Amino acid sequence: MFYKCKGKLCYYLTEQEEKPIVCPECGSTEFEEVEEDDITPGQWADMGIYCLGQKEGSVEKERIFYYFKKSAEGGDPTGICNLAWCYENGYGTKVDKKQALWLMEQAVEMGNVVAACNLGYSYETGQGVEKDMEKAVALYEKAYEKESARAAYYLGRCYLYGFIKQDHKKAVSYFMEAAEVGYVPAMIELARCYRAGWGVKQNDAEAVNLYYEAAKREDPYAQISLGEMYEDGRGFAKESQGMLNHLERASYWYRKSAEQGYPEGQLQLARCYEHGIGVQQSDEQSLYWTEESAKQGYPRAQTVLGIKFLYGEGVEEDEAKAFSWFQRSAMQGEKRAKRYLGVCYENGYGTDQNLKKAVEYYKSAIEAGDINAKTLLGNLYRTGKGVEEDLEKATQYYISAAEDGDFDGLIAVGECYAKGIGLPIDYEQAERYITMALSKAEEGEDFSKTKQLLEWVQQQKGIKEQ
Repeated sequence: MFYKCKGKLCYYLTEQEEKPIVCPECGSTEFEEVEEDDITPGQWADMGIYCLGQKEGSVEKERIFYYFKKSAEGGDPTGICNLAWCYENGYGTKVDKKQALWLMEQAVEMGNVVAACNLGYSYETGQGVEKDMEKAVALYEKAYEKESARAAYYLGRCYLYGFIKQDHKKAVSYFMEAAEVGYVPAMIELARCYRAGWGVKQNDAEAVNLYYEAAKREDPYAQISLGEMYEDGRGFAKESQGMLNHLERASYWYRKSAEQGYPEGQLQLARCYEHGIGVQQSDEQSLYWTEESAKQGYPRAQTVLGIKFLYGEGVEEDEAKAFSWFQRSAMQGEKRAKRYLGVCYENGYGTDQNLKKAVEYYKSAIEAGDINAKTLLGNLYRTGKGVEEDLEKATQYYISAAEDGDFDGLIAVGECYAKGIGLPIDYEQAERYITMALSKAEEGEDFSKTKQLLEWVQQQKGIKEQ
């Protein structure tokens, strides 16, 4: 049965077996029974939207689809737009991209700004249609003419990232319009512009305040970004939540993001617990939040969890688990995971030793942009493990890694110059590279062997100069 609230200016309508006791919208206790034929297309759409906002599973997806279908059959543009969304995503029905596109076009023709933005985004990304930025921008502009904040945001992105002619000042102008009416994604992009100085004078304080406004509205990405600004000491929002310092504020916002189930926020909070950033150091909490993030399929967290199991950091060492997590992460293209799979195959950690696979994964990691893998692959060419020995290739990888600032790469190049391995002996170059490496060394690490190598090089350099 369908029941409508009789409260003044309340349009709450629901379907249930028994008459409701209290209206969740206005608190009224008076309801009237409504026949299905008397429900207007707009009411069907409102009922569907209301149900979408409820806890998942509280209303069957098929019923929500039915509400939007009834609304669309009555010619309501909002119902048509939402029915298109159902077909596009297979919500309460089978996926039907063609039907979704047709319905979306009908809603656009009827002036529905949500449909214009949705269809524009489809053309921008090539989802269900051939990618066409001109059509995307035309649809965004159509929605923008009707003062759509979302359309202003999309147009801003197009100008910011050069999807059309790049114009950072125009982008900022659009973001400002949308941010002024509280559109959170625009606040975040505008904050990013202030943070980087794109189209506006660089201003950390303004960036922080924008992130703060978005974070208050429970946006998990804004909460992470605000945490990063605090951690780096780059400005403070007007309200401090009663915290004493910037690191406490950082961990507070990472936690807010993490508790919403946002995997990146969970990993950031795990890092805080690992290093005692704004919280009391706790290996147990660091492991917990890393696992929460990794379970959601976040590749960076899966790699970090693999490292913890590989080296026994805050957890009992388990090479098989480490290998498994690296595999899951690498399948998603995470570059460090590919490198660590190479390490596992090279050394037989959690799997059988397979030097050829080690070479493959190091190469794959390098292609994905991992610097450290260059040195590891250079080592294999230097020793002839898994590949034919090739000192020239080894030094090429070492030099490339060193140019990217890799510590081990710098040491390797220094050693090659010192001992004439694939390079002519040159103690000055050897001293330069090893000194550069030590300048990048982190406190607390043992670099006694590297320092001994440097002393030896300096001795040889002195003997040669005599």
